Amino acid sequence: APKAKAAVAQKAAKASPQLRWLASQLGELEAQRDSGPPWLIDPHWWHIAQLQELQKHLESGTLTDLPQELREGVEFYASQFAGGQSASEEEFYDDREMYQEVLKSLRAEAAPEGPYQRAKKSLKQGDKHTSAWTRGEEAILRKLSTPAKIQGFLDSLHYDGSDHYWSVRATLRSGSAHCMGGAILASYCLHQNGYGPPRVVGFDAKNDDTHAVAVYQVNGYWGAIGKSNFTLIRARDPVYRSLRELMMSYFDFYFNTKREKSMMGYTRPFNLERTGQDWKFAEGPIEDVLKDFDDVKKTPWIPVRPPGMRESSLLPASKAILQAGLLGSNPKGLFKPR
Repeated sequence: APKAKAAVAQKAAKASPQLRWLASQLGELEAQRDSGPPWLIDPHWWHIAQLQELQKHLESGTLTDLPQELREGVEFYASQFAGGQSASEEEFYDDREMYQEVLKSLRAEAAPEGPYQRAKKSLKQGDKHTSAWTRGEEAILRKLSTPAKIQGFLDSLHYDGSDHYWSVRATLRSGSAHCMGGAILASYCLHQNGYGPPRVVGFDAKNDDTHAVAVYQVNGYWGAIGKSNFTLIRARDPVYRSLRELMMSYFDFYFNTKREKSMMGYTRPFNLERTGQDWKFAEGPIEDVLKDFDDVKKTPWIPVRPPGMRESSLLPASKAILQAGLLGSNPKGLFKPR
């Protein structure tokens, strides 16, 4: 028995970082499955099966790397019951689409490759993005080295009342931004300064504008940077234990000009790196680049309100809070509620 244990330990030590990560996630999910509520068993079994399939591909060499997007998705899934967290069945977010891209590519590699696929792959491999920052752009971005400096820069920009999504470059050149443009720029700066991947979270709202912020983590705690026409739904310090905790900190301050609480849900963090380079360098609108972010099937909303909750049970924002929220706002960019 001691020899067998030593062999297992030696094998684990030689395993790639990807395999070690997979093993840790499998161990976490198996422990949660065994100790969690009964309704958690089925979804955890399903995710464990997907991870075990990926594990086999890594061990056989047919898969050499796990996409960052997938790793983040699995970690977010597991985090709902990790470290003392305990999501209810209604709050629980079960994303089963995050494995599809990897598994689909593995199946495609196993199938014979036709001339069209070979030509398409060749074109893709030769299509290198040549965009780079100008000296002026670099000078600005280099200064935005902390969350406080990034938020201060966003606050200094004029509020953009348009409906388009703009790249980092377009925002720098225009000197204006709305929530999405600000979130994109902030996520880039956070990523460059070691605060994790460039991630954006969207907010869904009823009878009000939607919203978006850049999210980041410090020692596992979540924070956010944001641009908004309302002062109260911008930045949050990295003191929140979970993404949901961070998002719920916006609820009481997310209201329309009629003082009605309007926040309905939020998305899982969307990694901008999965979209290529245009989110950084494009000079025109980039809605097409971020179509997966806007697609509710690929980036679904996670509800924040209890099922069946009535609007009448929500307290309206006070007039004083409304005035604080509108401080310095651009009237042209304000949503006009029904």
